[in-house]
Amino acid sequence: MSFSHISHASMKTLVAGIAAAATLCTGAIATMQTANAADASTAPSVAGHAYNDLPVGNPDVTVTQIDNSALPATLRNPIGQNEGTNTPNDLSQNYYSADASTLEYDGKLFVFTGHDEAEPTYGSFNMKDWGVYVTDNPESGKWTHYKTIAKADLFDWATGDGAYAGQVVVDDAGTADTADDWFYYYVPVKDKNAAAGADPFSIGVAKSKSPLGPWVDAIGAPLLTTMQTQIETIDPAFFVDNDGTGYLHFGTFNSELAVKMQRDANTGRTSYVAVETMDGTADGAPKIYNMRDADALANIPDYDASKDVLGSDYANQVNASLTLGNNGGAYANGPKGFFEAAWVFREGDTYYNVYDGGKPGSGVATCVESNYQACVQYSTSASPLGPWTYQGVIVESGSSTTMHPSIQRFGGKWWVTYHTGDKTGGTDFRRAVCIDEVTWNGGRMNAVSHPTKAERLQPSRNVAPYASVDATYTETPAYKGSVNDGRVLETAVVPPNHWTNYRKMPQTQSSDSLIYQWNGAVRVNGSKVWFDTDANALRAPASWKLQYLDADGSWKDVPNSSEYGVDTGKNAPNEVTFDAVTTTALKLDMTAQAVDGGYASVGVPEWEVYAQQGAVVAERPADVYAKTGDAPELSNTVKVAYGSETVETPVLWRTVSASSYAQAGEFTVQGVVAGIETKQQADDLTAGNVAVTVHVSDDYVKPADTIAPAVRVALAGTAGNDGWLVTSPIALITASDNAAAPMAKLELAVGDGAWVTVGTNVNTAVKAVTGEGIVSVRARATDAAGNVSEIAAAEARVDATAPTVTASVDTASRTMALTASDGAGSGVKTVEYRVGNGEWQQYEEGAAITASSSKRETVSYRASDIAGNMSAAGVKDIPSDTSVPLAGYIEQDAVATDVGKKRLLGQLVLPRLTTAKPFRAIARLITPAFGVRGRIPVK
Repeated sequence: MSFSHISHASMKTLVAGIAAAATLCTGAIATMQTANAADASTAPSVAGHAYNDLPVGNPDVTVTQIDNSALPATLRNPIGQNEGTNTPNDLSQNYYSADASTLEYDGKLFVFTGHDEAEPTYGSFNMKDWGVYVTDNPESGKWTHYKTIAKADLFDWATGDGAYAGQVVVDDAGTADTADDWFYYYVPVKDKNAAAGADPFSIGVAKSKSPLGPWVDAIGAPLLTTMQTQIETIDPAFFVDNDGTGYLHFGTFNSELAVKMQRDANTGRTSYVAVETMDGTADGAPKIYNMRDADALANIPDYDASKDVLGSDYANQVNASLTLGNNGGAYANGPKGFFEAAWVFREGDTYYNVYDGGKPGSGVATCVESNYQACVQYSTSASPLGPWTYQGVIVESGSSTTMHPSIQRFGGKWWVTYHTGDKTGGTDFRRAVCIDEVTWNGGRMNAVSHPTKAERLQPSRNVAPYASVDATYTETPAYKGSVNDGRVLETAVVPPNHWTNYRKMPQTQSSDSLIYQWNGAVRVNGSKVWFDTDANALRAPASWKLQYLDADGSWKDVPNSSEYGVDTGKNAPNEVTFDAVTTTALKLDMTAQAVDGGYASVGVPEWEVYAQQGAVVAERPADVYAKTGDAPELSNTVKVAYGSETVETPVLWRTVSASSYAQAGEFTVQGVVAGIETKQQADDLTAGNVAVTVHVSDDYVKPADTIAPAVRVALAGTAGNDGWLVTSPIALITASDNAAAPMAKLELAVGDGAWVTVGTNVNTAVKAVTGEGIVSVRARATDAAGNVSEIAAAEARVDATAPTVTASVDTASRTMALTASDGAGSGVKTVEYRVGNGEWQQYEEGAAITASSSKRETVSYRASDIAGNMSAAGVKDIPSDTSVPLAGYIEQDAVATDVGKKRLLGQLVLPRLTTAKPFRAIARLITPAFGVRGRIPVK
């Protein structure tokens, strides 16, 4: 729906009417086009106006009212989740926002964003303008979206695209009069004047009397260019310190830099458009400071951040003395884990540097698996220029490769903004901005990204979201957690959108497995798997199958399965049904297609598993008791009835707020049980299919727990033949207890080795195990009361290495012999060979492979072992018979010999040539010895 050319008064009335009729699904949305523009210096002030009725003097701006207030508080992210979704192909209405930055002004919170306009299958950014969400209360769920407040082509020197992450700040001119306020917008854009082949980004500065624009170039040229910074110059973050000094931090791909702004000699106030220079002149080269991780400076006790200027002798000395091991990686030009998107602010005497952290960054970020993912991390310092001491994670990794945080105090609380790919139709290049509260504890920050899985999940037969995921191998950029995230994109535009086992193309490994493990048991009888392909290495598997973990600890094929299809693509999932099994783990074994002497790779974007239909909760969970102020301990499972069989099935409980147990009383918690399709209240998004009552009292005393937990362990790997595993195994540990609290620790020992803790405060854990032959493990669990389980054990026969084949050629008899070995593996089963492109034949030990003609013949050979591993095909030639006239491909029968300064044909007695043109045959024969075709020295 679009409302164009409507007056502000009419618009306000219309919005009120729509808000009254807002529904849960769509919220209240209206759009308008503003009147003719004023220039930037006369733009109307937004001070004194309501957030949803700000005066607009920018002809490009359109306005949308967003009302998420009818949604539960935990389900109001992304902010624009329903904005324009009824017109999905109109990206001016179906708005995807990214790269949020915040500003508090005049009692309103402004969340400035970029605008993603990439097509669903496009693997890069398409961003040309910026917008802003405004509210007076983030908890209300009500926002006004002012779109297209600025365009990248506002700068004459810019190309008009690449409207990446920017930040708006306000200069109050040192007065309390809002009429004196100017707004400055620091934005990265592509520079027309960038050198050929160089990164095109520069940082520009725009200004306006209104945060809604219109904006004009404040300088007439870039503030900073990539030529000056020597990095991609994006993600500017501006703040003014207590002493009036302005700082601009920026950077990406492992490198964070900063500049100081010039200060007015008379007033001491910061400039918003001029940086300090190396020589102190107005037009000098910018003075750019390196940001450092404190741990990497262990060998530089007298480090001075004020001297660490990019390109200086001091900076070069620092680079040479860094302790990179302390930083966790090879990069140290930034805080630990820094990838991009710095946001710097001061609280008290401490400076906080919040940023996207990840494996692409300087140092290891343990919050992500893929090097294409990021989480929100932060470091602190006593100086705005560092060095920076790593503090931890604020927001865990989400559904897009970046998150781009900002932190803002507003309304007596602290807030973090970031983006995800969670909006309908979202991808890593079609993102949506979210906001959540930040909590502080002793100077440390933390936040929970809402909605969590427990808040978002709705009843379904699909039990995959309740499982933890592991794999026998995962390509570093890929992400195994993508297979049960509920998203199947039209194409996996970046590696974390799917799991793959890519190692190289072709690869020697023929098989790999994905593994689901549940904290409880599920009864399942169906599954659906999507496979990806690409133009390089990903192919549909040659075959696949499902195995379940039986109660006796062994892996068995699912019984009476339907056909395992191998279709590929979003719209072609492969569904299989089978007789119902009760299990705590399921395994997807995949064998790749043979290609080019090796094997292709397999990609899986999603894997669903379906519970047997007709399940119901067998009995309401027992009431839970807790002491006032203590979070209740809720069971991980509930009893589910499948006909006459009762199964302890996983349950996810909706979030319990601390206010619920802050005082004595009772309350109910809703839960969603794996595999049950029905819910208690169909129209309530927070309702589940089970509930438990919690009683809170001041005098509750938790009863003593003297019962030891139980633990199980199994070894999972890709199944081969005769009970062998053909991949290195993974130990799956599962514990259960009479108490609801998770295990204090889970431990594993390999063989007769020492105990190693593999999980704390969890009931399940996995651990990769190395070794071949008979591999054995032991496991034990310790509960929260200190009770220790009996030891559980498991073993498996492992042969993850293909046999080797050696070929020896007797040139005199023109025969070949093959010798195969499987080392300490399962043993050689077959040896095969083929001549040329002929059929593969069985090779008998000790036999001679004899040439079938006088021509040179190429023999391919391979071997398989009992476990099912097949070696990559080897190739060797049986030479031509030189006692008869040569024919066909004879170059390899020639040997070049150096004679003086000439390289001549030698060591080959040329027989009669079967050609009408002897010289041409000789030239063809010896040309490879010279590496060129053409004139050949012959004497």
